[in-house]
Amino acid sequence: MDEKLWLAIAFVTFFAIILKYVWPLIIKKIDAHSKQIADDINSAKNARQKAEILLKEAEEYLEQSKSYADDLMAKAREEVRKIATDAQKQVEQEISIKTKAALERIKVEEEKAIRDFKIDLIEGSINRFEDVIANEISQKEKLIINDKATLDIEASLLKNS
Repeated sequence: MDEKLWLAIAFVTFFAIILKYVWPLIIKKIDAHSKQIADDINSAKNARQKAEILLKEAEEYLEQSKSYADDLMAKAREEVRKIATDAQKQVEQEISIKTKAALERIKVEEEKAIRDFKIDLIEGSINRFEDVIANEISQKEKLIINDKATLDIEASLLKNS
């Protein structure tokens, strides 16, 4: 029994030394570790709250961006419509101006052609008349008829102008 007694005393002594010197170190280490875990949990909670706030802000920013993009697209469509309308008006104005100019030119050319035709007709008639008269009437009669025809032609031209 002596051995068992000494073994029991040694065990109790060892246990007492462990409780007195090692146990506080273990408790201190466990407390520090649990404090670190609690701090990490709090940091994680704070990070999660910040992440949720950032997510909300990001979602709001996304909505604002979508709204801004929609507004921008609407303005761009309106601008395109306006440019197309303005371009169409300009084309129509150009066509109108060119059409008026062409009609004026046609009118001037028609008037010129009519004048040229009348002049050619009158000159041809006078030449034919001179040929006929030259063969059929005397010199004196020619002068009288020529003067009368000239006056008639001048009157006719003044009347048509």
